[in-house]
Amino acid sequence: MEIILLILKIIGICLLVLLGICVFLIGSVIFIPVRYRMKGNGQVPNELEADAVFSWFLHIIHARIHYNTNGLQFNIRIFGIPLHLGKEKKSKKKIRKKRKKKTKESEVQKTVEENNDAEQENKIQEISEENSTVEQENSIVVKEDALKQTEKKDAWWRKLSFSKIKERCKNVLEKLKNIKEQLTNIKSIISAETNRNAVSALFQELKYLLKHYTPRKASGELLFGTEDPANTGELLGVISMMPFWYRYQISVIPDFTAEAFYAKGNIYLKGYMRSVHMLSSGIRLIKNKDIRKLFNQIRG
Repeated sequence: MEIILLILKIIGICLLVLLGICVFLIGSVIFIPVRYRMKGNGQVPNELEADAVFSWFLHIIHARIHYNTNGLQFNIRIFGIPLHLGKEKKSKKKIRKKRKKKTKESEVQKTVEENNDAEQENKIQEISEENSTVEQENSIVVKEDALKQTEKKDAWWRKLSFSKIKERCKNVLEKLKNIKEQLTNIKSIISAETNRNAVSALFQELKYLLKHYTPRKASGELLFGTEDPANTGELLGVISMMPFWYRYQISVIPDFTAEAFYAKGNIYLKGYMRSVHMLSSGIRLIKNKDIRKLFNQIRG
């Protein structure tokens, strides 16, 4: 009996440890925030540079994304160990192949230098004959490729008939009409008096999420202009309607003397996000009967 009780005790302790680890992991995912820091500067039509850093749980997971004129670059680290995602491995394999080719070529050159002049002449003749045959084969292959390409072009032009183009245009227009009808139906459902409670609840949840997910710190400067000063003024009016600019230290400067459209400046954002807010908002939306009714009407 004592042995059985001891085994059951060990099993219970192991199960409690596993349960504690699961609870710890779930709690850390829900309550520990993902911190982010973003920087950006440049001019929109020509040059643009941006840098974003994300970290979670004392930098156990660390990610960095950098964008410039050369392209997009990203780096992910878990416990400080970088994830190469197969890019550097491929480059190392290519370097090894190139080295093997170079060593083979050097060995061939050494053997050629050690041979006699007569053997070299014979080899040169053989190589010239091989090159001539290879050139003939290449010319034949090029001609065959050209014929295939011309045949493909002819087939492509044959496939493109006016009737098929008309059918495709009709299909695109029908799809656009269906999307427009769906949007009008959704608009009529949302504007109905019976769904006002659901719409107000959705707006409240949206405000709740924006309150918790907007950056804690933000600063920057935006300078923009268009060809027409009237369009610049209208764009400034649209920007001034957004409360984002008033909450943070971000200055917006219009240029009414610009000869073409441009937008340049810099911005800095810093904050954090917790998944618990998204989870709680989703639970409230699922529990709300009016919202469930609204979604059923949109689906049906």
